[in-house]
Amino acid sequence: METELVTWDHKLQDLNQQGELMAKQGHFDAPNILKAIKAESVRAMQATQTEAPGIPGPAGVHRRVGSGAAMGAGTLVSGFLAGAGTEPWWSCRGLCKKHQKLRREVEGHQAQVSKTLATAVEYGLTALREELDQSWQQLQKLVADRQARLDLALKAQLFFNEALEIENWMNEKMDVLTSTDYGRDEDAAIKMLTKHKALELEIDTYSGLITEITHQAQKMIDSDHPDSKVISNRMQVIQQQIKNMNKLANIKRGKLLEAKLKLEYFRESRGT
Repeated sequence: METELVTWDHKLQDLNQQGELMAKQGHFDAPNILKAIKAESVRAMQATQTEAPGIPGPAGVHRRVGSGAAMGAGTLVSGFLAGAGTEPWWSCRGLCKKHQKLRREVEGHQAQVSKTLATAVEYGLTALREELDQSWQQLQKLVADRQARLDLALKAQLFFNEALEIENWMNEKMDVLTSTDYGRDEDAAIKMLTKHKALELEIDTYSGLITEITHQAQKMIDSDHPDSKVISNRMQVIQQQIKNMNKLANIKRGKLLEAKLKLEYFRESRGT
């Protein structure tokens, strides 16, 4: 049993070192991280130092429950470190994988926590049981809350990724649509008109993609997503830009046709 206590003591020391390292590296929430580690370490030490090691009976049980409290506190700090602060949306995929690993780790401790709580009840260690139970409930809430935040962030990430791809494509094609080059001769005009027809097909394809992500965006807005305002503004810009592109495409097609007919007329005139 003493070996078990030493193991959890080492884990608490590792967490303390991790928190201090994050603080040295300039983590924005460093004060709260260090404060949480210190508080949980003190509580764990108090729980495990109530009785001397090696004493049988209730005192020995108190030691075992203290070990369980240290485990709960240590895991709680792990959850706090893993969930401290908010992360950029572009790193959400990696955070989701890390959180899934943390969630499985927490779920794996359920049996040990339940056993420790039952032992505390058996020997009347009410205060210690309540402390461990409270820490365990808090940890589970932190895990669930962070899962919910990551789910929302992932949905936003998928939207922003697709929106960025569409915007990049539109910016690239706008240069083509606003070009005043309609071909210097008839062959060039015909080639440019053929390319323009292909571009119009691309615009139709991207218009369909925009309709799809508009539906995705609207679902997030209707569900009061934290980034609803940003998502709504982004969609309005994209929708307006695709409308402008369709209008410019029609104008460009007309001018290309006009240039082609004019060049044909010049060729025929020279021929006569």
